[in-house]
Amino acid sequence: MNYIERLKKFSEKYKKVLFSIIVLLIIIPIGLQYLYYKEIFENKLSTKGTIIGMEETIRDYTLIYEYNVNGKKYLGSVSVSNFTGRNGKKCCVNCDFKVFYSSKSNEKSVIYLGDYEKYKRTVEFFDW
Repeated sequence: MNYIERLKKFSEKYKKVLFSIIVLLIIIPIGLQYLYYKEIFENKLSTKGTIIGMEETIRDYTLIYEYNVNGKKYLGSVSVSNFTGRNGKKCCVNCDFKVFYSSKSNEKSVIYLGDYEKYKRTVEFFDW
């Protein structure tokens, strides 16, 4: 039996298992992301955050933002496409925006970019 025949036999035998694994690899991360944003939405408090930097990735940019809760600094990030901010800087570095965070887990947060929300590439599931 050659390699192609063995591969066909294997795929027929384990087709349902392979399909189930692929579906789970897609659904589990989406479910975890949904639960992350659901917690923030249900327990949300807000504060001022500042975009302190950005990193260029293959397809887009990752904004790094900083916010304070009870005197403790936290960092967050969000994926965006390229834009120029009101301060004339790429991706509005050094601009202040509202940050929503979970009162249960202060490190869980989402930044609200106002007029620049349309540039976000991260799926957040909820309207802030």
